[in-house]
Amino acid sequence: MLIFTMTFLVTLVTAVAALNMTPKYESKVLLAPVGDGDSTSGLIAKYGGLASLAGISLPSSKDGVSNVAEAKAILTSYQFLSEYIAKHNLKPVLFANQWDAEAQAWRQPKESLLKNAKTAVVEAMTFRDGVSPADKAAANAFGEPTMQEAVKTFKELVQISEEKDSGMVTVKVTWSDAVQAQFWANDLVHEVDQLLREKAIKESENVIAYLQDKLPTMQLADIRNLALSLIEQEMKKVTFARVHPEYVYKVIDPAIVADQPASPKKGLMVAVGFVLGLMLSIFMALICLCSAYLKTAVRCWSIGKRRVAAFG
Repeated sequence: MLIFTMTFLVTLVTAVAALNMTPKYESKVLLAPVGDGDSTSGLIAKYGGLASLAGISLPSSKDGVSNVAEAKAILTSYQFLSEYIAKHNLKPVLFANQWDAEAQAWRQPKESLLKNAKTAVVEAMTFRDGVSPADKAAANAFGEPTMQEAVKTFKELVQISEEKDSGMVTVKVTWSDAVQAQFWANDLVHEVDQLLREKAIKESENVIAYLQDKLPTMQLADIRNLALSLIEQEMKKVTFARVHPEYVYKVIDPAIVADQPASPKKGLMVAVGFVLGLMLSIFMALICLCSAYLKTAVRCWSIGKRRVAAFG
């Protein structure tokens, strides 16, 4: 009875917990790196010393820092994620339990200091003829999670993995809303691609403008040829960035809306609960059995001792 009852209770509790857990959906984007065709580093390495002797400062090369590596770093950077969260106003989504959708304000925190401060602000606003947007924002600011908390929470939702052999990159987003997870997975890749595209175009245009400005002062034929070659290469990079719709990553398989939750695994949880309940109940039954045998042995020993004492 002990084994049956405890196994049933543990399995039942596990099943109820699994049913009440919020389902999590996964959306994945499969990406392939796109080569940018950068060949300026070889020219700079070959003629950099000669250009410095002529008083010309050539742009530094990007050896060792590829667009793919930079994109992966940006995807998990605080600056990019904080700007993304602010742009799409994701705090109410990430902290839905702290956001009052009906009142469009953050729920009052439990800390007494902030509670009293917000009460004071609201009371002060009550006696005014009009409430300015700044005052309303100040009242609602109490209880709002910080951007550091928002970035930390959002970063836990995004996972980036790379296959070493093929170089394929997978960006996976896990969230309780399947549609939202699918949008974030695709949009994050698009945002990073656009950011690096604009950065590359701006840098190349700055290099072209600098070299064109220095070109009339270049006397050596080798330096002029180098400058013209660099201008040509930078113009190719600008053209590549403007023409290709996918600059850093080529989307092989875009994210789709998941129809089945990735977690929790309800069947697996119930099975594990049954096994654990069975093991725990058997262990307790053995303890009870050993305890009963021990009590019986002690009682028999006491009875035997009294009989020996009684009959000498």
